[in-house]
Amino acid sequence: MNVLLSISGLSLVELCLIGAAAVLLILWIILLVVVISQKRRVNELNDRITMFCQGADGASLENDILDMFDENQEIRERLDQCEDRIQNLYWRMRSTIQKVGVIKYDAFANMGGMLSYAIALLDENNNGMILNCVHSVDSCYTYTKIVTDGRADVELGAEEAKALKMALDNFHPNGRAESGITQNRANDRGPAETEHNGKH
Repeated sequence: MNVLLSISGLSLVELCLIGAAAVLLILWIILLVVVISQKRRVNELNDRITMFCQGADGASLENDILDMFDENQEIRERLDQCEDRIQNLYWRMRSTIQKVGVIKYDAFANMGGMLSYAIALLDENNNGMILNCVHSVDSCYTYTKIVTDGRADVELGAEEAKALKMALDNFHPNGRAESGITQNRANDRGPAETEHNGKH
């Protein structure tokens, strides 16, 4: 009751000042709590960053990042070199023998064993040669015919034409090329041997 009487004896201005001071005090306390809390969080974050930036050997994260950039640049340079080398190898491979066809046959009626053969050797652009090796009883002759864009410069014999067709047909640039030699060996075995191997 005495407090109320003493408060009632104050003027309106004094009461407003006391209320404003009380509000400011409360706001200051709240701000102090917030600052302390944020300070604690900042300290925790700094501790985490410090631990993260220091490796087992004490190297800083900045140095590690710079090293990674240098390694990345080196990898790109080596990749460019590899691409140039691959392109160079590709152009070199275009002129190498990539397509092969072999046909074995008996050149003479009095000879067996299919010792004679015609072999077609072509590059990626179907340029190359056909070798026709003819075996007789006492001699062996080899004939060469040039192939350009898949066509021979002179007329081909039956076996030579088959060898050329085999080389052109058995090449698969995006897959596994079927070997003309393997196919020809399978044809040479005959149906009985093929059926016998198929049972195994």
